Amino acid sequence: MIVGVPREIKTAENRVALVPAGAESLRGDGHTVLVEQGAGLGSGFPDDAYRAVGGTIGPDAKDVWAKADLILKVKEPVESEWPRIRKGQVLFTYFHFAAAEALTKAIIASGCVAIAYETVQLTSGELPLLTPMSEVAGRMAVQEGAKYLEKVFGGSGILLGGVPGVLPAEVLVIGGGVVGTNAAKMAAGLGAHVTLLDVSLDRLRYLSDVLPPNVDLLYPNRHNILEQLPKADVVIGAVLLPGAKAPHLVKRPDLKLMKPGSVIVDVAVDQGGCIETIKPTTHDQPTYVVDGIIHYGVANMPGGVPRTSTLALTNATFPYAKRLARLGWKQACKADASLFLGLNVIEGQVVYPGVAEAFNLPLVDPKTLVERAAGGAGAPAAASRWAAVAGAADRGVGGVRRVQCRGRDAWADGAEAVEDGARAGDPGRLRSPGAAALGARGQVWTHPAQHSRDDRFGLSRRAAGGGHQSGHRAGRREPRDADCAAGVPASGGSGAGGGGRAAGEWAREGGVREYGQLGVVVVDPPRRA
Repeated sequence: MIVGVPREIKTAENRVALVPAGAESLRGDGHTVLVEQGAGLGSGFPDDAYRAVGGTIGPDAKDVWAKADLILKVKEPVESEWPRIRKGQVLFTYFHFAAAEALTKAIIASGCVAIAYETVQLTSGELPLLTPMSEVAGRMAVQEGAKYLEKVFGGSGILLGGVPGVLPAEVLVIGGGVVGTNAAKMAAGLGAHVTLLDVSLDRLRYLSDVLPPNVDLLYPNRHNILEQLPKADVVIGAVLLPGAKAPHLVKRPDLKLMKPGSVIVDVAVDQGGCIETIKPTTHDQPTYVVDGIIHYGVANMPGGVPRTSTLALTNATFPYAKRLARLGWKQACKADASLFLGLNVIEGQVVYPGVAEAFNLPLVDPKTLVERAAGGAGAPAAASRWAAVAGAADRGVGGVRRVQCRGRDAWADGAEAVEDGARAGDPGRLRSPGAAALGARGQVWTHPAQHSRDDRFGLSRRAAGGGHQSGHRAGRREPRDADCAAGVPASGGSGAGGGGRAAGEWAREGGVREYGQLGVVVVDPPRRA
């Protein structure tokens, strides 16, 4: 698979969706990694760092978008990128569709498969790909709030933590999730007095055990919010409804209750915001004033600290990206319930409820699309690709391992052979010396032709019917040690029958072993001297 990493072009966005270590891992799996020139510079990763691990540097965004099967990004595609998206292409990034109708319509029209970081969800309810950036944004919200309280930025001139003899600032945090908890910890650590609101009593009980004593916890009914606003010097919006638009908990008239020069930082702005008067801003122009209250609405706050943010983000996203590249989106989402929930739009059809509800669009059950797409004959697209790097090996569909033979490898559900990247559909007639393929029942066929008289390379001189056969033809025979080593089945025909030695036992030839209950074999025969 060709994995593309375009440079982020949203204003002052310096993160990158793949670090060199990730590129190296993908190359080890046999994928092509195409990184736009300069994509990693903002996070401290020069082009040479990607080249050093086998990545290819694309000259421009057009080249990357045109060639890549899977696009890895950080932020949603901006308008100038929409025409580059093509049907069937997989995009894995933050989208926040529910707050962006134009983007939603563009993605629907493109026919791509949109998998959103922010809606990948574990059975525990945790959002593993949103968590790291929420941690960064929660902490940054306090930094930015403290900065804009300074008089030089138009604030009220209050030091967040105060000094002995002078009271600290009052910080109101609306929402006790990852953003709110990190904001409360940061503000409390600086010495401010913090009030945190959350609708979950269980969450409030938990936070009462982990937060310091200068944090008060309060249930957020309308009365309590209005009571707290006149006291607040900084209000931090930290409300999240996964995949849906955030509710407006602070209305426009409520601003009149606040002190002039107070600061609002709404981290929920990329989902519409929980403050009615918030609108998205950029790092270049981060604030504006409404009714004497400073509003900070930067939608990509973590982009201001790209080195930390990129490393934190890719730590979380890369295992999913690797799985998508290895299996293809259909099988990967079918096999992983968490990743399945990341599906928002599939080839023009909205499959995530929050997006459909936000814009009154038809909702399609993603299970029907994934089952239909993944249920056909043969391996998924990614699984049928051959690795380009000798020695590559990884898990395939259903936990079956890919096989590798002299630098060429196949997937368990494949029935293909390859010569310099060209496939041949007949697993019984492998054209390439050293090539390997797996039949439908998990047996391995090997045919390194130039070694046809060498038992070390798995060809039997006693196969039924005479000649040098690979074990897939009709007739039964007793397995030989060499056959066991190379994975040739004990019986022919369709491959039903034994798989040689007991599964999991190491063969006597180096680099060759059997694997799994079905007799699936990992093949890596020694090279000719």
